Amino acid sequence: MTETADVGAELLKLLYIASTSLGLWTCLSIGLNKRCPANIKRSLLLFIGLLLVVPVNAYLGLIMHQPPPLLHSLASTLTWCYGPLLLMLVNDTVQRTQNSQRLLLQFFPFIALAAIHYIKLEWLHFGLYYSALLLHVVIYLSVIAVRLYCYRKKLAILGSEFRNSTYHWLLYLIAGMFVILIYDNVLLALLHLGVPIRYIFVAVSIGGLSFYISTIALLLLLQPHMFDQPVDSYDSPTDLESTKPAQEALECGRQTELSEAVASTLQEMLEKVMSEQKLYLDTGINVAKLAATLEISSHQLSELLNIHLHTSFYDYLNRYRLQEALVLMNTGPKTQSITDIAFVSGFNNRNTFYRVFKESTGLTPGEYRKQRLAEGVGPETFTSGE
Repeated sequence: MTETADVGAELLKLLYIASTSLGLWTCLSIGLNKRCPANIKRSLLLFIGLLLVVPVNAYLGLIMHQPPPLLHSLASTLTWCYGPLLLMLVNDTVQRTQNSQRLLLQFFPFIALAAIHYIKLEWLHFGLYYSALLLHVVIYLSVIAVRLYCYRKKLAILGSEFRNSTYHWLLYLIAGMFVILIYDNVLLALLHLGVPIRYIFVAVSIGGLSFYISTIALLLLLQPHMFDQPVDSYDSPTDLESTKPAQEALECGRQTELSEAVASTLQEMLEKVMSEQKLYLDTGINVAKLAATLEISSHQLSELLNIHLHTSFYDYLNRYRLQEALVLMNTGPKTQSITDIAFVSGFNNRNTFYRVFKESTGLTPGEYRKQRLAEGVGPETFTSGE
């Protein structure tokens, strides 16, 4: 029996070493990777770094019988940081700006409870501790649920049209983080109810989850080179934003209700709103939403675009989206892949992006980027892969 236990312990050590080594390699790769956007790099390093606490603590506990007190305190209270980590990943996926001070504030309960555990000031009864943790988890899951609902259209587009983008792979990290959050709370609930839990089950799960998270993070880094494929047919029939000719309304004898003076004023208002609020970045924007922003009817907005500006709604939006993409390619963060740029610029699918880009510049995005390289922009500045 003792020999079996020793073999089991050695296998656990091997699992912990493997997951920790992969995690450290992933962190090093992220830190040195110029392709990874700065905000995602920060989130991934924090995310994987905190998760590594668990296998490292478990491994040192096996070889030292008692891990370092500070590391043990961090591992014992790590569940308190899962909610903030999950929300951070969701915000990165939907490109919602995260304030560093607010982010630090969200991790304050974890830091405070780790400090309390470290100085052995265990003034919280386990029942009260678990109730507070459960409330903490419920609050974060509620906020995350609302956030996902608000950005459901953007996430649906990300899942279906940008499967090779960095942001799409963040969805897998979110799923993994959600599994860890639920799993840890189930274990705590069982302990709270007095149900005995076998250590081997906990140990294998710790190593397996750590290994999974590190593997997905590595795929996120390698993905642009492994899976990204250029779109050759930029005018594919799957282009969901192909629009009717702008003059169609006139050809149908549509009656106008906006005078030239009113149309000119509305045009100025529209351009100001688009420039200042960047509504074109909202993948779920439609005629009704934009009209409501201008406090006019959908009919009036359609007339303004189709008749007075001689364009269609999506052609008008895509003009701004194209300019955003060109800014990102020329002067913005230059570590992003072309697929990421298309998604961040507000395009609803890659086919639309390629079609609009080719029609406007006469080049595909890849050809444009190579031309910029030939004009003297350093290879360390641009990433030529699509």
